[in-house]
Amino acid sequence: MVAALTESDVAVWAAVVVGVSAVLSGAIASIVSAWATRRTLRANAELARAEFLRERQADTYVRLGDQIARVRAWANIAVDEAKGLPPRFAPKPGVTDDDWYATRGRLAVFGTLLDRVQFDEMVEAALVLQALVVRQSRGAPAAPEEVDVACRDVHNMAARLAIVLASELGPYGDELRLLSYRRWQFWKKKGADRRLKATQQILQSKGQQREYGKQSEPTSEDLGGVAQ
Repeated sequence: MVAALTESDVAVWAAVVVGVSAVLSGAIASIVSAWATRRTLRANAELARAEFLRERQADTYVRLGDQIARVRAWANIAVDEAKGLPPRFAPKPGVTDDDWYATRGRLAVFGTLLDRVQFDEMVEAALVLQALVVRQSRGAPAAPEEVDVACRDVHNMAARLAIVLASELGPYGDELRLLSYRRWQFWKKKGADRRLKATQQILQSKGQQREYGKQSEPTSEDLGGVAQ
């Protein structure tokens, strides 16, 4: 049967094989190209999303830092107003304005749970001090001790929020991330110190034993006295 094949039949089969190979190569190339394109688009989308989040989070934390500075400056003036005293500092920044709501809204989307909780606690402490200022203006002042406690609460909540903010972005974050490594280094150094101390004790005990052996050996004078 093979011998019956003519040159034209061989040429036809060769053309069929070449055509099928070309079709398969094209299909494989198309599939690989589509997969690479899809992967590239997905990577670009993830990169764009990450860049968007970084920009919005950075702007949110800048707003949050501004609010911390404003509420601290405001509390230093509000404490004098709540006591009916002339303010020691000026000017008094606004604290209960639309910036509160803008910052809270950004924190709800781009902030962490600790940021939102501590920010709300700072706002509540500021509102308590603001209520004491209103009482003073209406002729029903609060006790100076109560005013001092309210002012101290505002500063404490602002300080906690600043620590939370620094732990996520600033040097405190590096300290927290390196805490486990430093703890391991501490225990490693502590173990090395224990081994060094044990070695020193062993060497010291051996030195004392040698010194005691030298003292217990008979000297030449002792031998001379015995000989005499």
